[in-house]
Amino acid sequence: MSDQCDPVSELPAVILDYFAAANDGRIEDVTLCFAENAHVHDENNDHIGHPAIRKWVADTTRDFQPKTTLLRAIENNGTLVATTTVAGNFPGSPVDLNFSFTLTAGKIATLSIQ
Repeated sequence: MSDQCDPVSELPAVILDYFAAANDGRIEDVTLCFAENAHVHDENNDHIGHPAIRKWVADTTRDFQPKTTLLRAIENNGTLVATTTVAGNFPGSPVDLNFSFTLTAGKIATLSIQ
């Protein structure tokens, strides 16, 4: 069953922390939102574990200065899909993207951005 929720008040704190830290360019804080062996899939690339995720966040922040606005969120069978608008220094900005999260023990276990 899927449920629409208010992205600000009902998303788990770790996801809100992830977006806030990413928008502020706080690379270490973004990294700490993830489980130690988390998996991120973005732009056809996979980043697994804190060192790879930290590098992905640092490179993305440096190259694109992305700012993300949450539009809505849907929970579906344990996956939280946040629909966003991302603006930054990249062709086609701004774009609407879906951030699909799974959590484990209060941390992000997987994130797929499409």
